[in-house]
Amino acid sequence: MNTHKNARLTPYLRREACRRVAAGIPVAQVARELGVSRQTIHAWLERPDDVETRSSKPHHSPTWILRR
Repeated sequence: MNTHKNARLTPYLRREACRRVAAGIPVAQVARELGVSRQTIHAWLERPDDVETRSSKPHHSPTWILRR
């Protein structure tokens, strides 16, 4: 399974959350039941084919050059 240490839910539960919203259950209710924000549910809904865990590594690190 593609998860990292910060992932609160498995990809299965994320897909299930998307299914529940598609079935007519309000986003706020699904978010409350799973203990995540409404914005998180909306993010999963915007990328339904990519509910796998994404890296939490930043895309850019401005101080990286300074540390070299």
